[in-house]
Amino acid sequence: IVARTKKDRTNEEKQFGIQIDSLVDMFSFGIFPAIIGYSMGLKSCLWFVVFALYAICAVSRLGYFNVAEEMRQKETSEKRKFYQGLPVTCSSLIFPAIYLLNYMCDASLVNTIYGFVMLAVALAFVIDFKVIKPGLKGILGMGVVGIFIMLGLILL
Repeated sequence: IVARTKKDRTNEEKQFGIQIDSLVDMFSFGIFPAIIGYSMGLKSCLWFVVFALYAICAVSRLGYFNVAEEMRQKETSEKRKFYQGLPVTCSSLIFPAIYLLNYMCDASLVNTIYGFVMLAVALAFVIDFKVIKPGLKGILGMGVVGIFIMLGLILL
């Protein structure tokens, strides 16, 4: 919101903002889920391959989005209505929710679910399909879900 409200930025400042945003997203949503998986016990070579694939798909998604968005903004000023592929920020709800299952199910089952969901999410980052960009209600709904997940992780 802050980046969008500052109107008198130079082109260089805009480009810097895009790049720094993607770097932060890469660590928050591309690397951290793999660290969570490792901390849950997914330590075999197979899971390291899944973690690497996940990170590669996340960085590819972020890079593709940056290029596509820059080209789109040169052609039109209308707001984006769809994303191509699953946005990496979706992992902020997916993986903590699965981690929360540790308190309700057998840990080895949850670990396996976590790893296979990570593989599915990695593929969803790079497969070309439309994801509707959420409006205010969607953002508020995701915020509520996030609060419930956070409370679950804190209280359990």
